[in-house]
Amino acid sequence: MVLRKNSAFTMMEILVVLIIIGALMAILGPKVSEMFLGSKKSTTKLKMAGIKDSLLRYNNDMGHFPSEAEGGLRALVELPRGLSSEKAQRWQGPYAKGEDALEDAWKVDFEYLVGKNNLREKNKHTYYEIISTGSGEDIIDGV
Repeated sequence: MVLRKNSAFTMMEILVVLIIIGALMAILGPKVSEMFLGSKKSTTKLKMAGIKDSLLRYNNDMGHFPSEAEGGLRALVELPRGLSSEKAQRWQGPYAKGEDALEDAWKVDFEYLVGKNNLREKNKHTYYEIISTGSGEDIIDGV
């Protein structure tokens, strides 16, 4: 008679593997999360640079940056409301591609402040600011 040897894992072996996996997750988890957050911040800064370019092209065509009355950043993707027919003909948009161009990497709409009295960083920017609040900390860019 031939005896068969059990080839199953013992409870102790399973526990050791689970402890090792848990330790690795505790060590690597925050680093992976930090890299993911850094990636989203970089994506947001790239999107802000694209909006900046769109705003400069809008300014070149219209002679001013879009006001809140014109729809703010929406004026980059659709004809601003309340324009005279002469100004409507000068609008050569859309200057930004789609609604998602106006969102940060967390799918939160960018804030847009225009006019020297409305800016958060008055000593740094003169005309407008684009602000992302999606990460929990403000990312501000402007001209």
